Amino acid sequence: MAKADFTGLNNVRGTISKQKVKLPSGEIVTRRMVAQVTPNGHQRVYLREERQRATPVTDKEIAQRNRFAQASAFFYNLSQDEIMMWWDIFNQDHYKFRGKKYATLRGYIIARHMAGFIDC
Repeated sequence: MAKADFTGLNNVRGTISKQKVKLPSGEIVTRRMVAQVTPNGHQRVYLREERQRATPVTDKEIAQRNRFAQASAFFYNLSQDEIMMWWDIFNQDHYKFRGKKYATLRGYIIARHMAGFIDC
């Protein structure tokens, strides 16, 4: 791997360029050049290709998306008192649910909702 010094650009993150290409088969491919900074401070630049979905959305996926929308709406409709109640539960559980540690209260509540532990 080559080592390069991007003076002045050493903490650039995100998409540097994006290009949509139509293949002879009619498929549209999006090509991106993406920059990332690793936790140890190294700059990484890589190429990504994204293709359109080949299969239709299933009924199970639609149901899952609807459940997630309900969970998100549940969180955003909480009153300040309910948020404080959930914050206490979040702290008592040491920010964990089913072995996974959550960085945000929103993620924690949505995970519990998606697992069926919260009814709307």
